[in-house]
Amino acid sequence: MLVAGCWLKDILLHHSLFLVRYWIFLIPALVLRSITCCVAILSSFGNTWRQVNFINLLPLLALLTSKNIFRKNLFSNFKVTYICVTYKLLIMEKKIKQTWFFKQSPGEVWEYLTRPELIEQWLMKCNFKPIIGQKFQFTFTAKPEAKYHGVVDCEVLEIIPCSKLSYSWDGSTHDRSRKYTSVVVWTLTPKDNGTELQLQHDGFTVLEDILAHSNGWNSCLTKMEKLINEKINENSNS
Repeated sequence: MLVAGCWLKDILLHHSLFLVRYWIFLIPALVLRSITCCVAILSSFGNTWRQVNFINLLPLLALLTSKNIFRKNLFSNFKVTYICVTYKLLIMEKKIKQTWFFKQSPGEVWEYLTRPELIEQWLMKCNFKPIIGQKFQFTFTAKPEAKYHGVVDCEVLEIIPCSKLSYSWDGSTHDRSRKYTSVVVWTLTPKDNGTELQLQHDGFTVLEDILAHSNGWNSCLTKMEKLINEKINENSNS
């Protein structure tokens, strides 16, 4: 956040004329870019994302159409830097990545990813069946103020027992005004007498969806971790 703040302060102090000249393009983009930097810095789960929309392309268009873009003047370094930053945003991955470690074996963790009665305890109700091509749904009761509709349509894409599970994840906003399509991939790897579970959720194009699902997965997997550990404790006490 400090880096983003210093970056914005430098622009405002030393490039005021440039900002006035391109205010239509730069002011909205600078706000978006500052938010981008802050979220990236504050993220602590290794998630990567991007927001690609028309407002991101406007400052790049303004810079490229400038007659003096390559002239060595007060603004030349800023122009080159801004072009590079905009290009980097366009090529950044738009996916959620989270890695969790469980003391349990891959087989035990696999059950919590494939058995509907266990999935319901930490994620949502579903009619999942471990069959490639099988279509199923996750469902939840959406509150009036909820962002998303209470049904997620899915299809099983890949299954490698106790190793990898992949399915599509298609939903919409609560009022059905905007839909999104994405893919969820679970990868289980034996490690240190336990299991490393990697979640990858890819396909988002809107920043709001990335942040909402990232927070959602973090909350759900924390619950899953607690459930598995409680089951182990019960078995050891019995």
